[in-house]
Amino acid sequence: MMKFLNRVLLSTALCLLSTTNYADELTIGKSAPAMASIAQRLHLQDEGISYQDWQGGDLTGKVRVIHHLNAALGVDEINKPFIDTVTALKLSPSEFSTLTVLNVSDVASFLRQMAKLQIEDLQRTHTDSEYVLDTQASVRTAWGLPSEGPSITLIDTEGKVLAHKDGKLEANEVQAFVALIQKNLP
Repeated sequence: MMKFLNRVLLSTALCLLSTTNYADELTIGKSAPAMASIAQRLHLQDEGISYQDWQGGDLTGKVRVIHHLNAALGVDEINKPFIDTVTALKLSPSEFSTLTVLNVSDVASFLRQMAKLQIEDLQRTHTDSEYVLDTQASVRTAWGLPSEGPSITLIDTEGKVLAHKDGKLEANEVQAFVALIQKNLP
């Protein structure tokens, strides 16, 4: 009877493991996981926008706030107070940048095109910020992010995760993230 019970438990555990998401989730103190180069980073060239593969592994050299969003109405407003606070600091672009990753994998193709045009306009307007268009949810999958809502990740100059929060940052968390940004500037 004990052998049978052990086999059932082992079979159940193996079934559970086979359905587990093996994403290299974000871990404080470790580098953000790289991913397949499906996501595309926008580059402003004169008035035109070009796209280059982005793997998420090259996040060194400056402190970054990574704002991951899914393409849903109002999701960009959830952490607007934090983004506005960081923008008001007027930090040097050689030391700090915001990087917005827009996941459009879950939206219809005509909405995807609208989101693409909007993020291109943002790149033209906010030239010191970085933008990534993710059509395959590669960042969300590799980083173990939730499928809905925003995520904020703070990366140091070595590409290591300083802080991370899924969802809305509360006022005390906004202050804590800002303090970490200022403490880790080169």
